[in-house]
Amino acid sequence: MIDERELAAVVRRHHAGGLSRPVSELIDRLTDHFLRITPLGIGWVHPSWRDLVIDELREDAEARRRFLAVSGVDGVTLALSRAGGAAGERALPLLVGDADWDALGDRLHQLRLELEERELARVLLAVGGALAGVNDPNQAPELDSLAVNVLGATRWAWDEQHRPVPAFLLEAWYELRSGVTEPVVEPQVAPTWVELHPGGLLLERPDHAELARTEEWLAVAEVLRRFDPAALERFGFYSRDRNLLQRLIVTLTRTLPDEDLRPLSESVLTRIERLVPGLERDAHTAREMGRLVEGLGGGRWWVPEDIAAPPSTERVSATVSQFHREDVDRVLRDL
Repeated sequence: MIDERELAAVVRRHHAGGLSRPVSELIDRLTDHFLRITPLGIGWVHPSWRDLVIDELREDAEARRRFLAVSGVDGVTLALSRAGGAAGERALPLLVGDADWDALGDRLHQLRLELEERELARVLLAVGGALAGVNDPNQAPELDSLAVNVLGATRWAWDEQHRPVPAFLLEAWYELRSGVTEPVVEPQVAPTWVELHPGGLLLERPDHAELARTEEWLAVAEVLRRFDPAALERFGFYSRDRNLLQRLIVTLTRTLPDEDLRPLSESVLTRIERLVPGLERDAHTAREMGRLVEGLGGGRWWVPEDIAAPPSTERVSATVSQFHREDVDRVLRDL
């Protein structure tokens, strides 16, 4: 599904010569026969129409290259798609000849400067999915070369910018690198690590922002443990940071009763439990305490209430209640 404004932008990008009619009028003419409009957006009336367009595009070499030259993320993922068609037999539908691969490579080189982080992750995952499922021996080297170029260009851009990279994007990069045949240098993760590394403020006054940053830091640590464990050792995660993580478990035990902070606190504890040998039990115990607090509704076990009437100031007569020293001694012994 796509909204009308985005569809209009896509149509204009793929039809550089200009349109004879407004996009809204064209959409109206295609509605019911080819397109359907729903509250979620505009889509095909039936998948068979989409398959027909893809098949027509596949048979026209010039149209394929024009399409690839201006494709966005959806066009790129279509070109790299597998298991398409009515029977799932279609794979890499728009990558027929060498010129198609060149056009796609050039477009990816341009797109990496324009894409948002989640869009870039989609592209990396699409290349990785195609690489993992390729069966054609002629396509495998092309895909491998494409993946290596995308990895190298992305790493170079990150290293030049010296900005933190989200954990999900790092994971997509490393996942793709694990499938290529050529060695590819790792990105410089130190800027990300330094930017996310928690400080004393987290232990003194943990708030939502500090906990979110710490969770992202631990998510990066999980990615590195899987793909580049040597980096974790260099950063001192298992040595210098161990004391910090121990103290953090104690701090999070105090934040668990806070309903706003509890989800993040539990997520951080779960990551510590998975990541750090020797701290699994403490993190697990703290997390179970959070579940117990949540089960109690986060409320107090006793809520003070005002008495119905003010207490009396009259003395209690001896006939009503008689206490002796022996009674006091007995009560004290029972304590």
